Amino acid sequence: METPAISFPAVAPLGDDEIRNPPEQALNDRLRSLHGNLKSAVALAVTAGMNSLCYAIAIGQIFHEAFRRHEGSFAAWLAFAVGEDAEGRPALSEQTARRWRTLWLKRDLIFPADGSQPTCRNLQEAYIKVGIMPAPQPIENATSTAPAFRLTWSTPAADIATWSPADRTAYLTKAEPIGRLYEQAKAIAAEAA
Repeated sequence: METPAISFPAVAPLGDDEIRNPPEQALNDRLRSLHGNLKSAVALAVTAGMNSLCYAIAIGQIFHEAFRRHEGSFAAWLAFAVGEDAEGRPALSEQTARRWRTLWLKRDLIFPADGSQPTCRNLQEAYIKVGIMPAPQPIENATSTAPAFRLTWSTPAADIATWSPADRTAYLTKAEPIGRLYEQAKAIAAEAA
């Protein structure tokens, strides 16, 4: 079975023949090359995250001054100052402006006065640090809250007599375990009653 095509913006995966047939050294070389590129991309992403945070804080300083100057009419000033997008909406929401202003006001929580390393590396971490956004809740074990069963049903037609022989056979094959479970549940319920 052929691997389905997936679109990757920076690098394309190898086709089935390309991944299964080359010599081991060729795969090792590709692995090292891709791993080096990945490390570079991660470094760029970390830098981009920090740059985004720094830009947001610097813009937040401007918004803080604009709040002072345009108290009560900040939304109108913002719409004028940043303009509109292609659909005629403000290019920047007032909510985002308020968030960035908060980052400016609480910048000491992100960039310690003693010059030590910043406590955040991107906007999401900063939003959590200053209380704009709640910290993500840990994900509990999915199996502990998942139901004991999941049943989905799809039929090609309501009248089983109109089904093809293959559909009837597939139904019998797949429904047989459900029938056994039904009989077991029925027996347990009868004993409990």
